[in-house]
Amino acid sequence: MQKKAHMLENLIEAIRSEDNFADIISKMKQKGFEVQLSSNAKDGISGMRIMMTKDINHETLRQYKAGYKLSEISGQLKISEIKNIFELKQAVKEAQKYAGNLNCFRENLQKAGYTVKIQYKGEFKARSKK
Repeated sequence: MQKKAHMLENLIEAIRSEDNFADIISKMKQKGFEVQLSSNAKDGISGMRIMMTKDINHETLRQYKAGYKLSEISGQLKISEIKNIFELKQAVKEAQKYAGNLNCFRENLQKAGYTVKIQYKGEFKARSKK
């Protein structure tokens, strides 16, 4: 069970820092994991299997696949959600390119179909200089 938690922790970190599946595979490889994606014609990438590189035995023909499917690692994280995260990251980057201020940024994201709620940490005073 600890192995699955370790895989999930590293996968979440990779999803946060990377913008596509190829980069996730590369990032996970750096962390000592092998990631295999499965795909179909309808959905594109439809599944993921993660293995610890040190657990792969190349000298035997296994009757079962090494590692764990994404659904075995996390019952909550799905491929479709990872795709949505990538789409949102891309939309945010596009909105930032052409935004001169927060309102423009918000409008750009709304045009892309997203809504934004911005919260400030600490104290915010309009028209004040620090």
